[in-house]
Amino acid sequence: MNSEQQRLEQYETYKKNAFDTRFDRWSTLLRDIDRTANPEHTVVRFPNASSYLFTTGFTKWAIDPVYSAYKNYTDAEYDIFLKGMEQFPFVIITHCHADHCQKSMLHHLHTNNQTSIIIPAAISDLFFTNNQLAPADVTILNQGETIEIDGIKITCYAGYHSEPGTPGYPSGSFLVTLPDGVTIFFPVDIRDYSLPPPANLPPIDYLFGHVWLGRDCSHHADFPMVADFSNFMLRFKPTNLILTHLCEISRSADSMWLPRHADLIKKEIATLSPETYVTAPHFGSLLTLEKKFTRDIFVDWPQTMQSEFLNNLGVCIKLDRYTELIDDVIASRSPLLELNGALPEDIDTLANKIDSWRSVGGRILSYHIPDIVPASLNLDKLIAGCKTFIELGIDRVTLHPPRCPVADFHANSSHYFELYATLVEPLVKAGLAIGIENMHMAANEPPHARYRLGHLPAECVMFIDKLSAKTGYKNIGFHFDIGHAANNTPYTQLFPPAYWLQTLGHLINGMHLHQFIAFPCTDNPFPEGHRHVCGRTGGYPDFSPLFETWTNHTARAPMFLEVSRGIESSPLPSLHRLRNNW
Repeated sequence: MNSEQQRLEQYETYKKNAFDTRFDRWSTLLRDIDRTANPEHTVVRFPNASSYLFTTGFTKWAIDPVYSAYKNYTDAEYDIFLKGMEQFPFVIITHCHADHCQKSMLHHLHTNNQTSIIIPAAISDLFFTNNQLAPADVTILNQGETIEIDGIKITCYAGYHSEPGTPGYPSGSFLVTLPDGVTIFFPVDIRDYSLPPPANLPPIDYLFGHVWLGRDCSHHADFPMVADFSNFMLRFKPTNLILTHLCEISRSADSMWLPRHADLIKKEIATLSPETYVTAPHFGSLLTLEKKFTRDIFVDWPQTMQSEFLNNLGVCIKLDRYTELIDDVIASRSPLLELNGALPEDIDTLANKIDSWRSVGGRILSYHIPDIVPASLNLDKLIAGCKTFIELGIDRVTLHPPRCPVADFHANSSHYFELYATLVEPLVKAGLAIGIENMHMAANEPPHARYRLGHLPAECVMFIDKLSAKTGYKNIGFHFDIGHAANNTPYTQLFPPAYWLQTLGHLINGMHLHQFIAFPCTDNPFPEGHRHVCGRTGGYPDFSPLFETWTNHTARAPMFLEVSRGIESSPLPSLHRLRNNW
């Protein structure tokens, strides 16, 4: 920022965005918490500056959950927040500042849900002042004391909130040791960077660092305390440093820390300790905390790569719902659009909508052709539909392999290739890209020769190669559905999404992105898919392999969010979620 005026304008922009999106963040993270819980690991969600919503397996817990530091919300909003927080068996409160401790919420949880409330003994006097809760209603931990809940060990230590030259402010810090051995330390708000870490701490996998670079100076250009902050954090020798307490909407322009301050810290620590990974999660994001950190790779990309990715990300909508969704697609300026299904009767209206979409930057138009085998439409009608879409200006098509068992396909392959060659003839003449999509196993589908064609990488490659040879056309590639690859038991174990991306990346000319209502498990090996995307990390499947292959150029192609089921049932909220960044 070159001038103080620009910095103040940036502050106003961040503050407004944090306020305007607050309810959506909280309600969505709380609504989706079971969907995003990882059965084997801990997931943390970031609804605001310094509240953390965790799941360890399916145990829910939180640190300093606060909807707002002051009353700037409706009762209806707050009721939804309270209802969502009733899911949590325990919460930890680190100190009594209003952006860390919402006493009305804690009273509600204790009264209506028997949620355990854990506090450090250091804050007891202040905590019980003007509080409907009594000491018997909470768990009070002394320094060095540990409590264990569902295999989660919580140890209390002295806080760091007392600023030199002031009377001080009581607080606690916490070490959390997870069942899988991952360690997290929360110094929480720090005002004295000369203090040492607690004695005998184990190696810290994740350190949560609350950004503070001095008093009444966040609108300045220079910050001498960046070095103090960085050296303090590095004394804990963390493997990963997670920078938070950014964009706290209760703060004024001289005390709200922003992503630009986090960037200064990242640069400093990159110099001092390049082996320490530093990230600053944006509001609404979630991270899985494993020994090997699943990073949000997107946030580490340069701006040009982020823009390139988002310019290749769009939506897929079904034609029987296009009139309901197309105006929102246009308003979102989605650069890519795929239309799925049979042609509507009113072609002129569809053509006008496509023109409107093109006029706001619509770049790649795809047609998802209905299945040819078995077909609810005859071949002539499918060909006529393709020709109409060619006139509408499509750039590519997505096509399933034959919907038939592998054994039947091999017994009648010449028949099937003849059908497909006839279908794609007008597409070949138009020079369009054709993507053959991978399929997935379903409940009660027999394995091996009786399952449907297209479940395995080799089958997709075989079909692409032979159709290319049959037609003499080289622009037939692979359309990768990451959800299909992830929900393909027992073959997902052999061929996870990362395998498809790495081995077939050179063939990929399109992708479908969607997630599932839950992680597959023994009781439900095939959870329902085509659900909304919870974020760039988290949920099932996790999209990290996609971002990794984009980084190394293994697979780059148009991507379509194929979301049509569940509570959102539209791909547009998922599009906004994947676009989300500081």
